[in-house]
Amino acid sequence: ASAMSVILFIPSLVVFIIYSHFLREQQRGSKNLRQTQARMKKTGLYYLVLALALFFIMWLIIQYLAIFSSAITDKYKGEVYFTLDNIKDTIPHIRDSFVRSIIYSLVAGFFASLIGLVLSFYSYILKSKFIKIIDFISNMPYIVPGTFFGLGYVFAFNEEPLKLTGTVIIVILNLIFRQIPMSLRVIQSSMTQIERATLNSAKDLGAHNLYILKDMVLPMSYPGLFLSFTNAFISSMTTIGSIIFLVYPSRKLATFVLFDLASSGKYKVASVLSCVIIIVCLSVSLISHRIFNRSSKYVSTN
Repeated sequence: ASAMSVILFIPSLVVFIIYSHFLREQQRGSKNLRQTQARMKKTGLYYLVLALALFFIMWLIIQYLAIFSSAITDKYKGEVYFTLDNIKDTIPHIRDSFVRSIIYSLVAGFFASLIGLVLSFYSYILKSKFIKIIDFISNMPYIVPGTFFGLGYVFAFNEEPLKLTGTVIIVILNLIFRQIPMSLRVIQSSMTQIERATLNSAKDLGAHNLYILKDMVLPMSYPGLFLSFTNAFISSMTTIGSIIFLVYPSRKLATFVLFDLASSGKYKVASVLSCVIIIVCLSVSLISHRIFNRSSKYVSTN
């Protein structure tokens, strides 16, 4: 398994290096350009892209409707009827696993966003060369396969003095560092809207970097933090590959229970579990959006 993961890692690394090169060139080319609003001309290409986008949206809607309808229906003698038995059968499977998944995902989303904010501040705002090296290393969890990432944790933390296998800590650490690359990119994108003249003025007045981060960069990065937290939470709630070797059978997460139900042919119960995961992810997204939206409004009024 390790050898196959290494083989998959090599082309991923090559593609990531090429992507990073073109991204830097694009940032250099657009560095001094002003933001402009451009409207796409409604040519044949426009309608083609619109048709593909609508087809993709309709395809997703059909998939979600199929999951929800399967959760509340059953079939008897070729006839489909409404039932709540599927929901009752799901209750024993969601008690411990769901609470565990939500707690792990909340912790992963919070710390991944916090670490992404600090690394983005030092690499993008302060232009620290040492942090740029750490920034490159921190992108490794994003470009390597999930199983490769999980195997690395098994081999690295399987012996004393860092024996963490079988514990909650190793699963949460895996989830956090798995989400850091995306958090970095999202938060750095929000930091591009910050005027450097404002930051330089604060430095000229003797402001410490800590206060610049807390009082200036953090309030202006709320949109990126919201997207980072939401993405990290949803990804952690639905992940299975990177932690498949780290979770013990007695401490299963919701996705593992869902996989077991589908493998055993209990598709109706699995559909209910999928609906619960979707509802939880949507609820956390809406709540976090309201929190960050209120915080950004409070900052703008003060």
